[in-house]
Amino acid sequence: MNKPHYFTLRFHGFAVGNDPESSFLRLVTRHHTFYTDKRFFQDEAGFDQLQKESLLHLGTHRLKDGSYWIDWLTDGTTTLETAGARPSLRLPLGRLLTGVPAFFISGSMMFSWGFAFLMPLLFLAVTMMLLTWGLSDVHAVCLRFSPRVRDLQARLEQAKRGDTAFCEDIGPALLNPPYPDAMPEGFSDFGPQLSEIKHTVSAVRSGEWKSYVADSSGAALVYVCQGRGLSLSWRMGDPALRSQLDKILPFFYRTHAPFISQGDHVLTIFNHHSNKAIGVYNFTDGGCYIANGNWYRSDQSMAAFYRGVLFIFAPGLMALMLLFGAGFALSAGNVWRWHSVCGALKIMVSVICTFCGALLGGSDLAIQLTRLLSSRVGHWLRLRRRLEQLRQEQQRTPWIQEIW
Repeated sequence: MNKPHYFTLRFHGFAVGNDPESSFLRLVTRHHTFYTDKRFFQDEAGFDQLQKESLLHLGTHRLKDGSYWIDWLTDGTTTLETAGARPSLRLPLGRLLTGVPAFFISGSMMFSWGFAFLMPLLFLAVTMMLLTWGLSDVHAVCLRFSPRVRDLQARLEQAKRGDTAFCEDIGPALLNPPYPDAMPEGFSDFGPQLSEIKHTVSAVRSGEWKSYVADSSGAALVYVCQGRGLSLSWRMGDPALRSQLDKILPFFYRTHAPFISQGDHVLTIFNHHSNKAIGVYNFTDGGCYIANGNWYRSDQSMAAFYRGVLFIFAPGLMALMLLFGAGFALSAGNVWRWHSVCGALKIMVSVICTFCGALLGGSDLAIQLTRLLSSRVGHWLRLRRRLEQLRQEQQRTPWIQEIW
């Protein structure tokens, strides 16, 4: 999945998603779907200069749903590449190599009376620096050392010289991909409040909205099928975190935002009281989205939760415990010897493993109980399984993009 992919296709123009003025673009061929966003590129105006009916060469990476994200493209005359793909390492590396050790040293030493005034100030300054630039600095380092990004950049230079023999020819882009005429079976009777509709999208627009979670923001699509306005909405996270994530270039994207364009053929399962979409299958590009509730958890989302606990939360908790343990030991005047470190590590590993095990076990028990006892969760699971089957019937992977 992480390997770059290179394609050649006959270009007929991009479909614009989610709003007529959007920068979110899509290309569809018989067996492939491509997405990209003009705002990540050095020259957005260059997209208007691409020649229709020309051969378009793409440098891409694959997403979880089997589609591809375009990282660069050229038609032989116009070349478009992602801005900032080769950032300077001097400043990011300098901040990381000084900031991370200073964070732990100042955090440990601020418990000592001899540094009661200086170290808390240093700890606060370093913490603010890491919160402000840490994510973008780590991203810059990843860009410079990622084999996938290096390969994409090397192939781009090769394409600029006119050598595109490494690209796989996948035929022409399709303006009107085929779609089934009849309603797929098995989508009725998911609950008394749910209905289904399948028709051509006659209008689509995007908008910002405030979610029901405090201090969170989100995005929403409103599209019209058969005269009915249907809404598909999802949370985007805390605005402060979004401001940091917006600095991240899409070389490491694993999923794309929901995409619906005017003229798409979609199947929507929605609440007929609120017209809010619960599940969407886009026959035009194969995109499939399902809205999760607070207790609607699939095996896919639970696996992501397990990875987060085991590979992010547990190591982070271990580092913090070491930090404060060292600080208290120094402030008490104890000699922090290697045998003391090893003894404390064994205790901390046992405590963290017990805590993480209880957290994962309790979460899994709660999810399994809701699956057994809640009819709403049962309807959601049935809908998810049917959408997976529909993707397989359309010769695609059963992976579904979950939105919150």
